[in-house]
Amino acid sequence: MNPQGGANSARLIVLAGRVITPHGVSPLHRKPDGIVISDGRIAAMHYAEDPPDIHATILDFRPFTIAPGILDLHVHGGHGIDFAATDMNGLAEFARKRVSSGTTGVLATIALPWDALLEQTAHYGRWLEDPSEDLGIFLGLHIEGPF
Repeated sequence: MNPQGGANSARLIVLAGRVITPHGVSPLHRKPDGIVISDGRIAAMHYAEDPPDIHATILDFRPFTIAPGILDLHVHGGHGIDFAATDMNGLAEFARKRVSSGTTGVLATIALPWDALLEQTAHYGRWLEDPSEDLGIFLGLHIEGPF
């Protein structure tokens, strides 16, 4: 990806005391001190030795840490909400509360007797496709067996 972005792209540089990357907290070869966001996506790591970008907006969050969002791939609910027994309002409430903790994706897990499982799965199919609720945190549905 081109970290410079297009001619009209808004660039944002977010500086931090530490940056957690797929390689750990600080790669051995170079230690990033921030991230570069272009067109709403992380485009590159930022390093102290990078030349200044006079066109970018800079947010300085040093000494705090930048970390990737958490993907929770097996969760039955939380915040008083049971995914096997909730409705779309419960999912929306869960999503609002969970994103504040750094979770950016959830695979909702349900385990029910067969007939109830089929019914709840059909509900999830409708709920997760409904654009009227902000349920973007939900990546899909994990159905537990045995089958």
